[in-house]
Amino acid sequence: MAGFGAVSQLAVTRSFLSRHRLFTVAFGLGLALRVITMLGFPPAIWFGGDSASYLSTALYHAPGTSRLSGYGFVLFLLKPFHSFAVVTAVQHLMGLAVGVMVYALLRRYGLPGWGATLAALPVLLDAYQIELEHEILPSATFGFLIMVAITLTLWWRRDRPLWATPARLGGDAGGAAGPARRVPDRARARDPAQRHIRLPDHGGDHPHPVVAA
Repeated sequence: MAGFGAVSQLAVTRSFLSRHRLFTVAFGLGLALRVITMLGFPPAIWFGGDSASYLSTALYHAPGTSRLSGYGFVLFLLKPFHSFAVVTAVQHLMGLAVGVMVYALLRRYGLPGWGATLAALPVLLDAYQIELEHEILPSATFGFLIMVAITLTLWWRRDRPLWATPARLGGDAGGAAGPARRVPDRARARDPAQRHIRLPDHGGDHPHPVVAA
């Protein structure tokens, strides 16, 4: 019986992948790019004082004075792992999850597979998106929570269960995203003094600059 169950599960998986083959290919490419990023730039990209502020919130349990503290709470939850690689891995998974939600939501609204896959490509394959996921910054978490709010709000077109009201589900997820990130000031975003720095692999004293903002 166990063998029959395994064969049945394999058949279901093959059927699912064949019905969503284009998205499966795009998802696989997105996953491969993120693995390459983690291997090529371990363990994370440090972004000046911003990353330090969020990390300080996680370590000292004190709200930030100049930045929102929601992302610091995310780092606090991952603190037991004592690894920036775990942080970036979780953020890369969030990016992939956003791609899945985009695809699933559009298919639910009747878009063909190729169209839904096309809409998901920017988040799955865009280099800038993958860079954001690899930084100790709230961008990936913020985008993930916003997409969760959108998905929960729009998923039920009719016969919505009582617990799944748009105000409740979308509001909860959107409210969780609010403390994670604020929209940066344009002048500050163009400040050439802000630089990306790759963290050393094993706690070295001299991190290496990767790219200027």
